[in-house]
Amino acid sequence: MRRGHEPPPKGHYKKVIDWVDANQQESPQRLYYEIHPAETLRLLDPKRVEEPLYWQYRKDTFSRKPSFVAVLPEGRFYSGRSDAVISPDNKLIWDASQLFFRKPEQHPVFSQNQLPSVSRTRETAAVLTFCASHNYYHWMFDVLPKFFLLRDSGVPIDKFILNRYTGGPFHQETLRLIQIPPSKIIRPSRGFHLQARQLAVPSPAQSLPSSWACSFLRREILYKTLTKRKKGYERLYISRSDASYRKVKNDQQVTALLACYGFKQVVLKGMTVAEQARLFYSADVIVSAHGAGLSNLVFCRPGTKVVEIFAAKYVNLCYWLLSNYVELDYHYLFDSGERLPERMDFSHVKDDIHVDLAVLLRMVKLLGL
Repeated sequence: MRRGHEPPPKGHYKKVIDWVDANQQESPQRLYYEIHPAETLRLLDPKRVEEPLYWQYRKDTFSRKPSFVAVLPEGRFYSGRSDAVISPDNKLIWDASQLFFRKPEQHPVFSQNQLPSVSRTRETAAVLTFCASHNYYHWMFDVLPKFFLLRDSGVPIDKFILNRYTGGPFHQETLRLIQIPPSKIIRPSRGFHLQARQLAVPSPAQSLPSSWACSFLRREILYKTLTKRKKGYERLYISRSDASYRKVKNDQQVTALLACYGFKQVVLKGMTVAEQARLFYSADVIVSAHGAGLSNLVFCRPGTKVVEIFAAKYVNLCYWLLSNYVELDYHYLFDSGERLPERMDFSHVKDDIHVDLAVLLRMVKLLGL
């Protein structure tokens, strides 16, 4: 059933939990299901060939808030230039609609004079959209674990709303592995506007791993597909020669140096998720520039040695955190460029990398190879 055009949201809730807090007391139904309590991970210092410890790694612990599912009666979902979750009182739910490097009031939904006609359904729809679902890392850690939250909530879900560009091979393979049938998936076209009897919104994943997400991915992907370790792949160099950015400029030299120590160069493009999981599970040592392929560290055996190589001006701690969760022996290495002072500058996120071979050789020695 359809009705006339809708006005855009007026204002926003910064977090879906803010909407829950404002409405739970007056609601006759349950709006909040806590699935996993808050957790604190004690962090081990990364190993390196330089001193002092790089400033971003000067952390002793990493804390996460509780993970949950919120239920919005008559909540709306709109897919325009960007996706938007809209509360029953017509406000944007920012953390369920978040865009990188934007403020809530900059969401494109606010620039529209009106939204298209809304379609209504008496079904319960779950929102699993994320602004970077096309990226392997964000799919694995920002989207897939939310299916687990929904399962454990006990809320019956009729349809799952994903981004319209999530029909690629790794999306389809992982959905098949966690047993989500295509008939229950909505990939909205632009202009899609739905009001559900109940809109289920899992808590945002913060683009960082958690203990329960790691367990979920290992159980649902690794253990369902693993047969045995792959011989000859105990030492891996994950090459980004196929990447469009953050390439290792002297990749051939790095490959040649590591080959002297028994490393096999691997390009992950074209591999299935199951093949990548088996490859990483088989490895004793992994060397790689920072990139989404390192999401597969979640499939490694405890104690696996990891060397993550960064460009001089960009560091991301997600794989250090992941390594701590799955008990890996984590090392970092910088390229030969000049570093920034103690501040973040995301304009360097795509910088290419030139590896200092002498420093890489020192790292190989540190690994005891």
